[in-house]
Amino acid sequence: YAYDLSSGVQTRQMFDKRNGHREWVSCVAHTHDGRTVSGGMDSRLLLWGARGASCHEFRGHTGSISAVGCTSSSSSKPLVISASYDKTVRAFDLRSRRQLLCFSGHKGPVLS
Repeated sequence: YAYDLSSGVQTRQMFDKRNGHREWVSCVAHTHDGRTVSGGMDSRLLLWGARGASCHEFRGHTGSISAVGCTSSSSSKPLVISASYDKTVRAFDLRSRRQLLCFSGHKGPVLS
């Protein structure tokens, strides 16, 4: 769920029976245009629409997601950057929703 912190009112539900994480959510970031990206213990990295309940999965990670971040609106190419227990850091293009880079070679999980 997402809530308005000033009023305490629920603003959107970020899952339904067909979409969402199957395990605990471990990290969350917000895009410059109001969408949300969540990473989970289920190795899923999900981009949620501004209204929630529908999402796109960024595919590639094979281990739990430990950290996620988004570049600012001033960036010429908005990115989602994620780190994982699969020992990789991945960069995804927010517009095309495709993986651009995969940094591998770490000897252990990447935690942040």
